[in-house]
Amino acid sequence: MRLGREAVVTLTDGRRFTGILVRDDGREVVLRIAGIETLWPAARVDLVRLLPSVDDRYRQAREGLDPDSYPLHSELALWLVSVERVDLAIEVMEAYSQRHADHEQARRDLHSFRLLAELRAKQARPGPTAPPPVQPTAQPTAQPPAPRPPAGGDARPTAPARTPLLDAREQALVKAFELALDDSAEVTIPDDVLDDLFKTYGSTPRVPATPEARALFRSAPARVQLETIFSLRARELYPRLIILGLPDSLRRFRDDVHAAYLVSACATAACHGGQEAGRLAFATGRPPNSDANVLTNFVIADRFVALADGQPQPLLDWASPERSLLLQYALPRDEAQLDHPPAPGPDGRDRWRQALSGRQDPRYAAALQWVRSVVQPRPEFDLRYKPARPFEPPTAPPTNATASPPR
Repeated sequence: MRLGREAVVTLTDGRRFTGILVRDDGREVVLRIAGIETLWPAARVDLVRLLPSVDDRYRQAREGLDPDSYPLHSELALWLVSVERVDLAIEVMEAYSQRHADHEQARRDLHSFRLLAELRAKQARPGPTAPPPVQPTAQPTAQPPAPRPPAGGDARPTAPARTPLLDAREQALVKAFELALDDSAEVTIPDDVLDDLFKTYGSTPRVPATPEARALFRSAPARVQLETIFSLRARELYPRLIILGLPDSLRRFRDDVHAAYLVSACATAACHGGQEAGRLAFATGRPPNSDANVLTNFVIADRFVALADGQPQPLLDWASPERSLLLQYALPRDEAQLDHPPAPGPDGRDRWRQALSGRQDPRYAAALQWVRSVVQPRPEFDLRYKPARPFEPPTAPPTNATASPPR
């Protein structure tokens, strides 16, 4: 069966798009790319080529998979989720978890995929008819009393049940700003984006002016088109770029920071992922290393400023990577330059636990190298995203205030 298979659509201008084939009825072709359905009239489609089945590609990937590599298992499982085969993603993580029973993040991934499978199964079944809505009575509903602060101090602010995730537009914008021209992430630029590029910037020297030149530009590699869009700083077009997967820098953040220790040690229910998270509240959606989670937590880590020894200090210090609190607070206190403050639980005992064994921990070296490798100066751009708690402490001046690159 063709529908529901992964396919490559080649347009008459030579451009190619990869996604799940939703419709090919002779009048139009529809692909679902990164969850978004994209339509072309059949007259503009030169070829629809089905890729080998997911099962065949899955079997081939499993044959060469390092049985001890968590990042490779995680990447394969996330690809399977993206092509709507959660059942095989569960199989991948079950195999890894059986071999590495003490790997907490693998167990979390497996649990998340099982929950996702249950959710999709429920969505596929017709539910019972909903009862009619209950009309409110004129009598006011009693509200629970507001929590009272403990004696001798202010109440510690609590995070909501779930930190909001970046929406689709915000995710696309973050990926665009973190994308390098030599990035390995696959990029496609829709026709309507090029149409608006010609309409808005057609009078500039960098944009082709004649119909013939524009036709050649449309058939050029996406990197050529992207370089023009970036050089013009056409930021209104960035959210409409289709970037499949994560750009290289964000993929390294996912593998070397997010999956390595942030999710399993920092964003737990007992720390910055639960009701007592305080001002720093990470996203804890499922699966934990999904693009939405990774991008949201990257933005939180990039913009959050704490008070360390009474001075504002960013979670990610791009100017002095070693002083990044995302690293310092993960180290044992006798090795850290900046100690994680005490986190007393209900019994008064400190709930903080080091996430890394020390500066010799390979995860520390990988995370530090990632911070050092991120392109400087950092881009500055506005997001509509409203965090669960303010990023800046009440009296903190702006930090990480470096000039924005021309993007």
